[in-house]
Amino acid sequence: MRIILITSALLLSSMVFGNSFTLSNTLPDDLSDASNVFTKHVEVFGLRVLATSTVPDEKVLHTANVLAEYLDNDENGTVDQPEVLTKLLGSSNSEIATMVLFASENEQESYDNYFANLMRVLERTQNLFADEIFENGSQGDDRDATLEEVLHLVTDLGWDEAFPQVWGERKGSTLADAMDLARGGYFENVPSQYPDGAWFTYDDDTSDYATQITEYLYWATTTYLGGQDWTGRIHSNYTNEWKPYTRSMLEQTDPAIVTLMTSTSYNFPIKQLPDGNYSVSAQAVTSAILPNASSLGSANWYSSSWFGTYYETSASWVYHLNLGWIYIPSPDSQNFWIYHPDLKWLWTTASVYPWIYLDEIKEWRYYLPNLGFYKAETMSWASQTELIATFSQSESSYSSAYYSSGAITPNSSISSWFDRSLEINGLQLFVAAAVGGQSAVPDKWAEKVAQTVKLLTNPNDAEIDIPSQERMIQVLKGASGTWHAEYPTAQRLAYGGGSDYSPNPLTDEGIQSYQGYRNLDNYMMNDMVWYQNSSDGAVNTVGDYDIAEVLEHLMHTIHLFGVPGAVTGSQDALQWDPEYHRDWQTSELYYAMKEAVDNGIFSLRDYMDGNINSPETYRLISKEYLYLLNFGMWEYGQEFWENGTLAPEWNDNARTPAGVQQNNPLGFALFNNYLKPVLSKPTLSDLRSIFQDNDGGVSGYVSD
Repeated sequence: MRIILITSALLLSSMVFGNSFTLSNTLPDDLSDASNVFTKHVEVFGLRVLATSTVPDEKVLHTANVLAEYLDNDENGTVDQPEVLTKLLGSSNSEIATMVLFASENEQESYDNYFANLMRVLERTQNLFADEIFENGSQGDDRDATLEEVLHLVTDLGWDEAFPQVWGERKGSTLADAMDLARGGYFENVPSQYPDGAWFTYDDDTSDYATQITEYLYWATTTYLGGQDWTGRIHSNYTNEWKPYTRSMLEQTDPAIVTLMTSTSYNFPIKQLPDGNYSVSAQAVTSAILPNASSLGSANWYSSSWFGTYYETSASWVYHLNLGWIYIPSPDSQNFWIYHPDLKWLWTTASVYPWIYLDEIKEWRYYLPNLGFYKAETMSWASQTELIATFSQSESSYSSAYYSSGAITPNSSISSWFDRSLEINGLQLFVAAAVGGQSAVPDKWAEKVAQTVKLLTNPNDAEIDIPSQERMIQVLKGASGTWHAEYPTAQRLAYGGGSDYSPNPLTDEGIQSYQGYRNLDNYMMNDMVWYQNSSDGAVNTVGDYDIAEVLEHLMHTIHLFGVPGAVTGSQDALQWDPEYHRDWQTSELYYAMKEAVDNGIFSLRDYMDGNINSPETYRLISKEYLYLLNFGMWEYGQEFWENGTLAPEWNDNARTPAGVQQNNPLGFALFNNYLKPVLSKPTLSDLRSIFQDNDGGVSGYVSD
């Protein structure tokens, strides 16, 4: 039975490798309000198992081990799917996914008066009763409910949130479609009678559609793993709800769910059935930043009892779950200076964190991710954007003749399709006129695009190698001595889509019809940035989709015509055009892209012939791969793609730096060597202040 009690979490502490977990009779400090209910605590990869005093220790540990086995199904000490763990950990202490164990349903009901307090510290939980836990496995009428309830926690709060389009508990997901096949059709609520031939016939009419999906996935998973083929099952009432009970029966009856579960793209737990005997050889995994931190067993993720959860690189850069990317040059186990790209230099220590000293304004602030920065003197909170706005406006910033912000000016020399232009940091923006029956692109949209270019080429970003970025600007300009000298780079801005013009300027007829169109042959160009994009039929009005539209096509242009030639060796490494690059099949770009394809990260299914070795296909997919890689390394896909995913084109496993590093290490190196030194990452707040729903937002663009 699926009973979500409340929902919650906390910032991790001690993950234990070895043959068992440690049960503590002391709760973490943040759970003090729950201590009148729960007295036992076990931590598993940063997640929690809590129990009342009446629950036997062995049942608590059994639950903890089953949880570990679902997350690390091959028991190698590493969580199989890092993105699922990230979602389960949440973004604050109260959001950590937690199993809560009571002796019985009656005991749970006896604590009803305490639930108000519990909900303040436990936001995401799944309950389980000791009288339905059988450590020796299911036999006869004794069904070990641990396998079900723990799996509910993992799929509801992990898989669903990490991959909503595929594993989401909502209509239209891949998982939901498989369930509807098993039930013989789509039923929002449990029907009074299922069609003949249905093999999933869940009959709890109090359950909503999401709950039915959760139950379906439990039955399918445990059946595949052999958890339904036990003595007594077939003569109990379980067959009334679920028909197949062996793997072979499931493979024959429900190939859709088997295909999904066994997909190498998701690392779903299908290697072995959890039995409560999680065992991993001891590993000495140590954080360079905080030696006392606990390894989460997954791709350099650690948890500190005072600093929280973070991802560690080999170059002192750290991704903190709450603070984002930060640089820690001289770490100490108890205190350190931190460089934040937006907040500049910060200092904190184990004894005062989350109090943080901001050197930029010489003030102490108390930081909470959902509220921002608290100032004790005024008893007020400020968001990060608001705080940055208070920094001194007189601070020196780097500038040179290479960087320029032009004004929009009339330009009749481009073609009749474009009547205005603007140059920003080496890139020409061509703005479409009122031609072909279509309205002109507004100046304010051109300035929004220009401001985005400015953010992408910001020399004051801490991670930018300024000489290399200056060379990139020169390459974009087509300056003397660069590889496309005398052919400057241009980005076209048009309205809606090609079919909104008559004739369509993207067709041969249109090219011939617009006077001066061939003048564009004097520029290096790629595809269009569309204002109020209508390529999918309806006009886009969503600000985040505008961001995705602008970033994708600016990246195409800059990745192809600016980045190669900026960093030493980048022109050879990024050979994207077989017509001009004879060694393209031995370039770093080719090998990185091939690795992504071979590892199931980048699908070529919808690209021409789908063959990476086909020159025309390679030319096309090069720009797409670099954009997708860039979005993954900046974690922009989860923010700006519809429903946070582009799967299967770009696998959800590579939407984070950790995921890229794990699944496409050559791409990870390619980005860090050639893109990161020259492309500045705009902040989410900056982008969303420019592009808001219904064409709202202000560019903030100021010309020189």
